[in-house]
Amino acid sequence: MYKKTAALGPVLTFLVGCNLRSSSHGPAALSQYRGAKWMAWSDSQRDSFVVAYIDGLREGIGEACSFADVAPDVQKGPASGQGHEGVAECRANTTKYSRCNEGASEWPICSAYTQVITAFYKKHPEYQNIPFEYLMQYLTDKEHRSADDLYSMARFGEMRTHW
Repeated sequence: MYKKTAALGPVLTFLVGCNLRSSSHGPAALSQYRGAKWMAWSDSQRDSFVVAYIDGLREGIGEACSFADVAPDVQKGPASGQGHEGVAECRANTTKYSRCNEGASEWPICSAYTQVITAFYKKHPEYQNIPFEYLMQYLTDKEHRSADDLYSMARFGEMRTHW
């Protein structure tokens, strides 16, 4: 099961990356995901994006884990029939974002994520071409980088900076 779980990260990253680079979207459509758009949004709009991003990721991981559990193993033949235990194990070994807090409104407040992205774009406008959903991968519970960390990564070539 661990091999299946380990493969989910690259698969999901590939799917998001393909969506970003899709020729049907083109450079004009991609610009909607850049820092200028983020900076134009209100705090509640930024929180809404983060909540939607996390919900979409959870749903995608859930479906991928369910599929991985019932799909035949290439080396072992038909599915093992582990059912929900395999899905739970798969989900336990995936990316987590748990720093949003319940707010007074219907949407959670996700300042642990939004403040980092906002500070990064504000302090380093030369990197506003980096899509904000790309930056989210560096804000997981395991990795949670600061705006200064993101800047160092961009400056020293540790993250993609051109689209």
